[in-house]
Amino acid sequence: MQTYVINLDRQPARMARMAAQLGGAAFERVPAVEGRNLSGPERRVGEVPVRAEELTRYELALVLGHKAVWERLLASGEPACCVLEDDVLLSPDFLEFMRNDSWVPNGASIVKIEAGSRRKVFLGPQETEFKERALLPLLSPHLGTAGYVIASEAARILLERTAPVARPIDHLLFEDLLTDEAFKIYQMAPALCIQESKMDAAAPLQPEFQSTIQSKKRKSRLSIRQRILRELTRPFVSTAGAIAFVLSGGFAKGSFRHVGYR
Repeated sequence: MQTYVINLDRQPARMARMAAQLGGAAFERVPAVEGRNLSGPERRVGEVPVRAEELTRYELALVLGHKAVWERLLASGEPACCVLEDDVLLSPDFLEFMRNDSWVPNGASIVKIEAGSRRKVFLGPQETEFKERALLPLLSPHLGTAGYVIASEAARILLERTAPVARPIDHLLFEDLLTDEAFKIYQMAPALCIQESKMDAAAPLQPEFQSTIQSKKRKSRLSIRQRILRELTRPFVSTAGAIAFVLSGGFAKGSFRHVGYR
């Protein structure tokens, strides 16, 4: 399975670190989009964006970087690929999984191979297992796009849906799509990779792993007009998802658990 690494031109140290972790295995670097060269807000104000004009320039850049990978996957003619951001730590087992794609569940659209947050996520019953790692349906939001496997058909649909871009990439893939019948989203547990910043919150990061995404939420008082407009235009993604989950008997299908990383 081809591996793509998204990397900013001004971050050669990160790319060198990734190349070392990949141990000489074949991979392709995909230039990340430079957010500071795009138009849009510098920082997020208020809730998670639901319209194109609400995305920060850095959130937009991240989506464009992932779209570039999806385009390369479709051009390659391959059935799937692995997408990595350049600030992840890889498991020693990573290359073995990339050599053999038999572990990917049949019909899977996306498999998240990243540990993500330390919070428990709701996962469905185990469907397959490979090298003591389970592949389970992802049933609750699990944000982060530092590592995932995506099928070409899923990439094709997503390219169509992200013109124009209106949602941060992790909310799109690992929140919005969870209640979309066109997609089957899975989580690997334990995961094959984790972002350096989530490995040990108490430890200072190496310079090459300091965040280049300047989109952290900053509290700001919205005017009455802005608040009214926000509520009138906000799609009911989370509410509708929760209702669909309960009506489908979702709580009977799985359990909350930590994903972990090994």
